[in-house]
Amino acid sequence: MSEISRDLELNYVLASGITDASQRSNSTNFQQRRSINPTASGVIIDMTNAKYDTADGIYGISDYYPFAALATGVMYVNIRENHGTQSVIVLDPSGSGVLTAQPSKFSSRANSVTSARIGTSGMYYMYVQSNGRNSAEYRIDVDVIEQ
Repeated sequence: MSEISRDLELNYVLASGITDASQRSNSTNFQQRRSINPTASGVIIDMTNAKYDTADGIYGISDYYPFAALATGVMYVNIRENHGTQSVIVLDPSGSGVLTAQPSKFSSRANSVTSARIGTSGMYYMYVQSNGRNSAEYRIDVDVIEQ
């Protein structure tokens, strides 16, 4: 699965520009967003055109991620960890809603998987809504499986 995260680790990175690992513990920086895009996931996230803490229309304060769905089939969105995150909304190439994923109401670490069938490949758009600027953390997986 392709993964995006905000203020949570994908892989260890050195904080504050320290280049020697013995001088600092491995951690993430505040307001750090990263992604990994394995080729088998069927999704490539476009971090160069992503926007952060944006207020685009009806979606409130959100992080915006365009991504390419390389296949048709079932799209899965898995919210694995979150704090201060509301809905995850995915729009298709025409701007119509494909799915809305909600994080678990019981635990910030519980998986919350939502799926929808998509009939076209191409660019899709994801809004990750937050409760306000500088307050959200999340780890979200996106995958398209041909069926």
